[in-house]
Amino acid sequence: ASADALRDAALAAAGGESGLLRVGFVGSATYSLMPKLLPAFRSRYPHVELVLRESTNLEILALVEGGQLDIGLVRYPTASASALRFEVVERDVFCAVLPVRHALAKQRRLSLADLARYPFIDYASTRVPGLHAMVMLAFQQAGLTPRVSQEATQVQTVISLVQSGMGVALVPSVSARLAARGVVFRPVSGLPASAAVSIAMASRSRGNNAAADRFREVALDSSPATKQSRPRRGDGLE
Repeated sequence: ASADALRDAALAAAGGESGLLRVGFVGSATYSLMPKLLPAFRSRYPHVELVLRESTNLEILALVEGGQLDIGLVRYPTASASALRFEVVERDVFCAVLPVRHALAKQRRLSLADLARYPFIDYASTRVPGLHAMVMLAFQQAGLTPRVSQEATQVQTVISLVQSGMGVALVPSVSARLAARGVVFRPVSGLPASAAVSIAMASRSRGNNAAADRFREVALDSSPATKQSRPRRGDGLE
């Protein structure tokens, strides 16, 4: 009986139905993606132990490359080239977030020129270079320069600073799904295609454990974004 149990356990681990899976994620993945993905994975593979770690893109990518994480849910495109495989699982666009009593709050749609007139909260270039580069590129292509007054690392921190009256900001529109008192979210007209923000799974092409492959399958099966996307390797934000 013990031998049979050991064999069954070994087969389950080899097939990715048990074992340990280490997943890193950026804070924005908690708004919509993870509440759908994690229950689906747990339902299908209840014997896989999930270890979750929230961090920044840069750290998650380094940990996946180094083998300390099996899967990374990261902002995409990334700020630099990488040998990892990237598969988009959630597509998004920027929207504006403003204090509820802001002069622009009554407008239903805004432009980058509107936002450039007020103090702007940006993403720290050293901690989240991808988001920082996309925001700056959007303004540059519109021939504008934002009046940066504060910098932050996490999207939720940016929203909190806006709530405190420190300025206006661009955030992924999925963040508007979590109600935040004291702020309003507005669509932005004229954003370039380069300002699209997505979340992708980052994984190693070789050396993944079987549970990571099962996680990828569940994520790709449950994501409408994958119907139009293909795996990419080494893509970065120029």
